[in-house]
Amino acid sequence: MSLATPIASALHVLTAVTWVGGMFFAFVVLAPNASKTLDIQQRVLLWHGVLQKFFLGVWVAFITLFLTGIWLIGVYGSAIRTHMTIMALLGLAMVGIFMKTYFKPFKALSAAVALNNYDEADKALSKIKALVGINLVLGLATIVVAAGGRFL
Repeated sequence: MSLATPIASALHVLTAVTWVGGMFFAFVVLAPNASKTLDIQQRVLLWHGVLQKFFLGVWVAFITLFLTGIWLIGVYGSAIRTHMTIMALLGLAMVGIFMKTYFKPFKALSAAVALNNYDEADKALSKIKALVGINLVLGLATIVVAAGGRFL
């Protein structure tokens, strides 16, 4: 086995955990506290700034996970186990939800912020939070499958 395989595996895990950890922070920590302490304009502007940076990271994560996943599939070949297939399917679902989030409500959020229309921005933000919540559940499930699936 070449050094590329453990590097790809480590990058794959670190990237996945970073993406899911970012969603956990946003959904469980930031969202409830921002809602309690900030007015609509402050909340929308904070979220917009956070999401711009986070979504850039998600694009990098998606590309990294795809490339390292392809590499690892090539390494395992016909030895691919059921839990690996489940991880890949969950990952594809997460990417689909991310793309829907990015190209629909996030674009609407950005457009509303540019027009200082905070009510519309808040509506888009609600949709984003709902989709992030779904992706968080899928991401946590993926980590569970990754950690425990090899024992099945």
